[in-house]
Amino acid sequence: MKRIMVFVLALLLMASAVSVLAQDDAPVCDAAGTADVLAGLVEALRTAESPIEAISAVRDAASMAAAACSGLNFSSDVEGMMPVIGPVGIPEGLYRVTLTTEGYFGMTVDALDGVCGEGTRMSSRAFNVFSGTATAGAEIVIISEGCEALFSVSNVTAPWTISFEKLR
Repeated sequence: MKRIMVFVLALLLMASAVSVLAQDDAPVCDAAGTADVLAGLVEALRTAESPIEAISAVRDAASMAAAACSGLNFSSDVEGMMPVIGPVGIPEGLYRVTLTTEGYFGMTVDALDGVCGEGTRMSSRAFNVFSGTATAGAEIVIISEGCEALFSVSNVTAPWTISFEKLR
């Protein structure tokens, strides 16, 4: 019973983190709100019989806060060469996503919640570029109906950056 209560608390705190961190127009970087959410999750972790749910909630809240504070901009300098990034909240809208790298780069997107680019390249393999083809930037357009996603980066041979620009 205690385990179920901790899991429910973690879910409630995550829901409040999403409302603090993501709005309709753009992700919001709210350090104080994020700190409150993380503090609540850490307390849930301390009292959990099986802390894996709380650990996952802490990791997810921190990841969403990092994405909101970076303005949906990611780089190998921060994330590492072949990371799994996320979950990332992508507010509703039309976005230009730009990848810049001198090397090879692949990225897939897995929607966790909501619709992330259904019917566009974002719905599966977002980028698959060869060495030298994204030096000046490779771009895709995606439509988000409001979603959370994981970005899996692979086959990387050089530093990279990815930026989301909201068009509408």
